[in-house]
Amino acid sequence: MSVQYTFTTRYIYTSNDHSEISKHYDKIKEHITDLIRIDKNNNSRIFVNIMLVKIVYEIISEGYSPYTYFDDEYLLNKLTLIRLDDIINKAIQWLDRNKLCKCNIFNICSNSLEQEYNRNIVYSILKYYILDYGIIPKCRFLSLSYQYYLQEKKVGNMQEIHDYEMLLNEIEMDPEEFHNKYKHKLPTQNLSKLISKNMDSIIVKNKEPCCGICQYDIEENQKYYELPCGHLFHENDQDCLEFATIIFWLKDNKFCPICKKEVIL
Repeated sequence: MSVQYTFTTRYIYTSNDHSEISKHYDKIKEHITDLIRIDKNNNSRIFVNIMLVKIVYEIISEGYSPYTYFDDEYLLNKLTLIRLDDIINKAIQWLDRNKLCKCNIFNICSNSLEQEYNRNIVYSILKYYILDYGIIPKCRFLSLSYQYYLQEKKVGNMQEIHDYEMLLNEIEMDPEEFHNKYKHKLPTQNLSKLISKNMDSIIVKNKEPCCGICQYDIEENQKYYELPCGHLFHENDQDCLEFATIIFWLKDNKFCPICKKEVIL
């Protein structure tokens, strides 16, 4: 195989790389598209952005001189060996080395993750955005996605991350106003400390306890919760209202639905 040389740079983030990448852009993009379709088992139209193409090109050129030209035969053979896992791992290398945005001059990025980030979480985020959107999120969006994952224990879609960023901005601009506006959406802390009890016959006879949500009696031997304010609620949704038990309520609200007192556990 004859080797030609052309004055291009291997460093993906410089402006001189486009001429070499553009020669193989369609083939690389097609391979990425096939990987996404196989993983998703979906033949619909797939969007693939330029950053993914650059990542794959760097995998192909790894170990070669920055001035090496790759012919179509070599490129196609190399492409067949590249899997989605390789692309994600290379993206994580970029995150550690060059960052994932255009503010990487001198390897400085004010929006990048802290060095001790959880690699498995970042892997999940990158895989989600490659499969669902055909993109690698830039530093700012990745950082927000990481924070969202830590809070919600899941990868957020674009709309969820956008809404999350808006909330963070509101908190920063006016914390008091944010609390007043969203206090009904703040979850009760230490919810695991709320332990259910068995209703005994003495309480049933003397107090005729009533569930604060469904307004039906809490009968003998039924399990119930008692909030610090003293209000009682069925534990089991079969005894109460489906998807409306007090635990379901407290996951999004930090006060009693009856007296509005804050629930501190």
